[in-house]
Amino acid sequence: MSLLAKVKDHFAGSYDEIAKAAFMTDEHGRRLFCPLGFWSRPHVIPDAATEATLFQRHLSLTQWTMGPMFLVEMFALNFWPAFNSRAEVFFGSLVVLTLLLFVAGWLTHRAMLARLQRVERRMSLRQFSASKAARYTTKQLVLRLLLSLGIMAIGGWFSIHPDSAGQVVPPSIAWLCTVMMGICALSWGYTLALKLTNQASGPTAPSGCG
Repeated sequence: MSLLAKVKDHFAGSYDEIAKAAFMTDEHGRRLFCPLGFWSRPHVIPDAATEATLFQRHLSLTQWTMGPMFLVEMFALNFWPAFNSRAEVFFGSLVVLTLLLFVAGWLTHRAMLARLQRVERRMSLRQFSASKAARYTTKQLVLRLLLSLGIMAIGGWFSIHPDSAGQVVPPSIAWLCTVMMGICALSWGYTLALKLTNQASGPTAPSGCG
């Protein structure tokens, strides 16, 4: 397999994983669509056909938003000095990109979600994480935890030594990256703990979506 094909497969797998993260199973065995993750008040998916349609739409949304957003960020990092040297530009850009993602998701799903029932309240953190744990092997969870800890450590280093990368990086930006990766590490760590606990006591909730 050529290098280009490997890169293409890697990105395709990443998009697929991001899209699958919006589909969960609750304690009653219901399949739920959580486009905003844990913060969503999920929609109940009535059947496999509806889930397949939702997944394809969500996958297309992920591909058409995350890919361009990644390219924009790479361009800004290399050709727009203010992006990583001025905290207000960096944070403002993140807010704009987040709002654009939210609007794109609303436009993509609003018609279909209007026909689906919503649950009374959000999933508990434990149930949400247990459903997430069912999609991954223990090894995959360990690797994601280690990656989050590694990036968090790098962000912490740049927070203390902002000139160590050969360019001025405001501590506020480095601290934001550190905090975000710290939250990711806590999430993956908690998910891993539930995975190990469930392996010792019984199977986790079914993962669905492949």
